[in-house]
Amino acid sequence: PRPRVCGLCRGSQAAFAIFCRLFVYAGNAVIYGWIDTTLGRAMGAVRDDELAADLVGVNTFGAKVISFVLGAVLGGIGGALFATGYSFIGPEDFTFLQSTEMITMVVIGGTGYVLGGGFGSALLVLLPELLRPLRDTYMIFYGLAVVLVIIFIPDGVVGRIYEFFRSHTKHEVPNDVSSFDSIPYLQV
Repeated sequence: PRPRVCGLCRGSQAAFAIFCRLFVYAGNAVIYGWIDTTLGRAMGAVRDDELAADLVGVNTFGAKVISFVLGAVLGGIGGALFATGYSFIGPEDFTFLQSTEMITMVVIGGTGYVLGGGFGSALLVLLPELLRPLRDTYMIFYGLAVVLVIIFIPDGVVGRIYEFFRSHTKHEVPNDVSSFDSIPYLQV
């Protein structure tokens, strides 16, 4: 049976879809909030360079365990919602092809970004539908598009979007030292 929270999701597909989206938004909010905490920065340091993080005093083992637990909790919630949506799941629902497709979605979207998986999944679900009029040859163009994105955009689509906005919002630093004359310790 579908979950009922405050009278919501009474058998309606649309209500259940909204319910699932709320969990996705909540999960993204938790991850975004986690990034700027001390623990989030420690996890980022372990991801970037474990040895350097260990040398500056980060508990690398603890950061790995917490990231594993966070991933397991979010995966468990996603699996519970998936099972609830389909009423029955079995081993045939999880094939190698589906696993590969999910990894491709994350890589296309951007592995280092919270929104990367969602954007990549939306792109890889919509792309075959847009190429459907090509009938027999649409899989060729689909595969070609995926390979081109992986080769030419290694940070993923979301990574490229972030890079674009970051490069267009640079703040200019004054070129002349005379603007620092009001600071007594910098005067010569």
